[in-house]
Amino acid sequence: MVPAAETILSIFGGVGLAASAVVGAGYGLFKWLGEKWLSSKFDQQLEDYKHLQIRELESLKLKINSMLDRSVKLNQQEFDVLPKIWQKLNEAHGEVSRFTSPGQFHPDLNRMGVAEREDFIDERGFKDYQKQEILEASDKNKKYQETAFWKQLNDTNQAYLDFNNFYIINTIFLTDEMKSKVDDVRDMMFDAMREAQFEKQYGEPRKDRYEKREILRNEGRSKIDDIGEELRKRLWLWREEVDNPSLVDRASEK
Repeated sequence: MVPAAETILSIFGGVGLAASAVVGAGYGLFKWLGEKWLSSKFDQQLEDYKHLQIRELESLKLKINSMLDRSVKLNQQEFDVLPKIWQKLNEAHGEVSRFTSPGQFHPDLNRMGVAEREDFIDERGFKDYQKQEILEASDKNKKYQETAFWKQLNDTNQAYLDFNNFYIINTIFLTDEMKSKVDDVRDMMFDAMREAQFEKQYGEPRKDRYEKREILRNEGRSKIDDIGEELRKRLWLWREEVDNPSLVDRASEK
């Protein structure tokens, strides 16, 4: 090949090598810049995601703690209320049972001496005018029994209302099943009281005259014992939850 041709080819060859080098360098720079850009975008999105997750976790933790706080307060209220319902229910049942008992004992006031009779009547808690009426009655036994009946009815009504009013206000702390059981006993007591009052005023001898009283005598105590067992389980379950704070700890760690 002639020298001129060789010179031209060498020039073009050098230009080709230079162009290849430029292209290669440009591609490498583009690749490096692209990776940096992608890495930067990925890091930014990852940071945003972590920040969002932290916010969601904090919000969830706040909700859990709030729920646990309300639960603890509700359980504390329940723990305070249930024993009082149990106490008042038993007090009311005791009064109603005594009031409606068929085996009422009444002393013979007509055979007592004056001093003995006065002391006995003083101990019964009658009002002054009631005492006077008994002491002046021709048949002191009859007058005493009549006066004692209405006083006992009043005392029984008071015990029943004391229980019932407290119970109605606090039924929100009872399960539906427990409320149903307490309602059964409450209705039995009320029916027995009203039956006794009706029979005193208007009743006459007949079959099943004291049906409500007998239902209360035969079923009342066992139903109350069943309620007591349920309340005991409920209260001890709450006590175990308080003594085992693992649930609260796990919620706080999240």
